[in-house]
Amino acid sequence: MRYAFVIYDPPAPGLPWLSVCVGPFGKVYAVEAFDSLERAQARTVECAETFVQQLNTDGQVATVVGGSGSVH
Repeated sequence: MRYAFVIYDPPAPGLPWLSVCVGPFGKVYAVEAFDSLERAQARTVECAETFVQQLNTDGQVATVVGGSGSVH
């Protein structure tokens, strides 16, 4: 199974950044809107870290790779 934690830029002025957790088969597990990129990044990292901690607690293996504002 593969999950991705991504941040989408606002599609138009005045719209928010979106932090999204996408799972297997493209299922969206969580989405939150933010008024700044910094807040979206902080929340996305927090969610990804919580997800990895849960996998480790459950005895599963996980890898987190960061790059240009996203965590996978």
